[in-house]
Amino acid sequence: MSIELKVKAINLGDEARTIKRFEQKFLSTARWNGFQLKLEHNSDEARQAELRVRRAKAAAGFDSLRHHRVTVVRSEARATNIARAIIKGVPYDAVEREPHSPPNWVAVERMLYKYGSSKDLDYLNKIR
Repeated sequence: MSIELKVKAINLGDEARTIKRFEQKFLSTARWNGFQLKLEHNSDEARQAELRVRRAKAAAGFDSLRHHRVTVVRSEARATNIARAIIKGVPYDAVEREPHSPPNWVAVERMLYKYGSSKDLDYLNKIR
């Protein structure tokens, strides 16, 4: 078992949790600015425009972070966990019983090439 792969899996989990916290900050900022916009509906146009811009920036930040967490981080974490299981000798069917989509086999192969053995790569070629 490669300790580097274990550390990578832990770091990817930490990254996802950190991104989730920042998503919540952006989301609450967007909601607050929307709330302020409703409260200050009688204020001048410059103030309302400023609140709209703030809300749009916060919403864009939320969307960007969420996209990164859901696509990049989640995919890499899944590939890392599959690679760790293959190195441990756990069959793929035990790791993912009914996957909705195929994993990123290129990323799994890259990790097995770097951290695993030729036996692990042979098993990967067999299950693909």
